[in-house]
Order: sequence, then structure tokens, then C-alpha cells
Amino acid sequence: MVQMKPVELQRAETCQSPLLSIENVSFSVPVAQGKLTILQNISLEVRQGEFVSIIGGSGCGKTTLLRLIGGLNQPTEGRLMFDGAPIDRPSRRRAVVFQDYSKALLPWRTVTSNVQLALDTDPTPRDAATKKQIIERLLAQVGLAEAADRYPRQLSGGMQQRLQIARCLALEPKMLLMDEPFGALDAMTRQTLQDEIAKLAKETGMTVIFITHDIEEAIYLGDRVCAMESRPGRISAVLDIDLKRPRDQLTTREDEQFLRYRHELFEYLPRKH
Repeated sequence: MVQMKPVELQRAETCQSPLLSIENVSFSVPVAQGKLTILQNISLEVRQGEFVSIIGGSGCGKTTLLRLIGGLNQPTEGRLMFDGAPIDRPSRRRAVVFQDYSKALLPWRTVTSNVQLALDTDPTPRDAATKKQIIERLLAQVGLAEAADRYPRQLSGGMQQRLQIARCLALEPKMLLMDEPFGALDAMTRQTLQDEIAKLAKETGMTVIFITHDIEEAIYLGDRVCAMESRPGRISAVLDIDLKRPRDQLTTREDEQFLRYRHELFEYLPRKH
């Protein structure tokens, strides 16, 4: 039997300091009746190189939590620490991949130019030849080398999402924040990109926080799965995923342990919404 762990047990299981530390974080917004609490008393530690999936129903505050980690909003209570420093603003070291790739990309720029935008805003001085080399490497890494001169409108949905990921990788982040990035894609493209992002995370050593409402996706990608409940949103339990890597869409999903994790989450989540 797989056992969901109470969230208070969930600290990074390593002697090194966590890369991300979320300490008793709450987030509220003003409403006519006073305030609406969206997130309440969330605590979590994430270590370098870890892939953490966060799952929960619509409206439970998953995206709000991601925005707090990204520094796009500030908590009402508690604090968030990244690499030992408070999170008080957005940072290149925490790159965000949004679900709506069409709004994230600049339609008047080519694939190459969209990626170059991230390099042009980098304070690190690089000459044109170095930038070109970096862009070519990143496009090859996400499978867009042949589409370098195309515009976003000339790309499929999956290719546009690859482009957004490549631009984020150009920032050389320590953490990639992904907000349901594959939710709008067809099943086959979604599975392909799941494997690609898992491979990229392993190759780069990046830490990934991955928001999803898909139980199987959360298990397939994650080292841990954080289950959120609603009204107000909170992480109620965390499931450690002990599945060998690299994972495979067929054999991993048919593995008895995978199915146990799936069963446990299916049993647990409906009681929390």
C-alpha cells in the first residue's frame, strides 16, 4: 500500500540546504466582504535537481503558488526563500513556462529571435557569435533546429511550447516553473514533451516545479507529488515517487508501483475537493 505523507513531514531529504523553502505562506486578496484567502499556511522544501509535481483541482491555488515562487506576487503571510535569499521579485534564475504559449511568444520575431530576446536581456556580455552558438544549441536541444527562421504562427502548438521552453533555458535558470504547460496539447504531443522535459531536467540538473491537474502526468514526471486541497488552497499531503529513470510512456505507466501511486492519488484527491 502506498502511503500519502502529511505535509508537515515534507522537508528536503538531504543534508544540504534546500534550494527553495516555503515557510507558512498564505495569500489573500481583498473582496467586498473583507478578504478571500486563496492559499493558507503552505510549507515545503525543494532540493536542487528535484522534480516536484503539484496537483489539485481547478481553483485550488496552484497557479497562485507558482506566481509566488516566481516572485510575480508577494505572500500575505510567511516567506519564500530561494538559494538562501528572500523571493521579493522575479528573477532569471526562476524561469516560468506558461500554459498559453501563444501569449508568451512574440509573433513578429522568428524562432531564433524569440530565443535571442532572453540573451539580449542578460547582463552577461556575449558577442554575436557566442549568442548564435547558444541559440543553435538550445534549438537543437528542443528539436527546433529546422524551424529557426519560422515565425510562431508557422509552428504547431507543441513546437510553440518547445520554443517557450528554449527561451526559458536561455536564461540559464536554476529552477523551471511550469504552469500546466502541456494542458492544451493533444495526447501524443503531450507525451513527447513530457519525455523531453524529463530529459532536459536530467541533462541540465535544473530543479522543476510542475503544475498539473493530470494525476498520471504528475506521477510520471515527478520525484514527489504534492496534493493540494481547495478553499483555502493548501498542500495537504505529499507522495514520494520511487520509479527508476529514465521513464518510458509504456513500461513505466504499466509498472505495478506506478498503478499503486495512481490508485492512491485517485482515492485521496476527491476527498479534498
